[in-house]
Amino acid sequence: MDRDSGGASAELDRVLNAIEETCAPPQYVRFREAFMLDCAALIAQRMPALAAKALQIAREHRAGMVSLQSVRDTHDACWESLRTNHREMQLDNPEVASIRAIICILYGQLHPDSDEFVDVLSFFLRLLNNVEPHSTEQEQLIRKHFADCLPQ
Repeated sequence: MDRDSGGASAELDRVLNAIEETCAPPQYVRFREAFMLDCAALIAQRMPALAAKALQIAREHRAGMVSLQSVRDTHDACWESLRTNHREMQLDNPEVASIRAIICILYGQLHPDSDEFVDVLSFFLRLLNNVEPHSTEQEQLIRKHFADCLPQ
């Protein structure tokens, strides 16, 4: 699969667009968080401690083990860490990219009704691939999590 300079591969973007066209937001929003957590797990071994801890909080929130306030506090701590050294826009830096990817997950947990789909997931995948490319595995995860939303 070829990666375009904008982030996720062109094929992944086509699949994401097909999902958005086929399913109504309540359908695809339901699958988004599990997909994002599984994709983030692909780069977990490359994450700095802050991102790894934030990913754990996101997983624990999904499992009902931590409060939404814990998610909010973790989200804020991630942003604060990036803003401290004015690194928030250094998306080609693997450490920054991994923290920003986890921020995407936390944001989704804080705003579960957000129906932004293609742009958010394309950006999220771009961040993950800036840490370590996994387009093939990501496409497999898309097809697994969004099977009900893919055209037959």
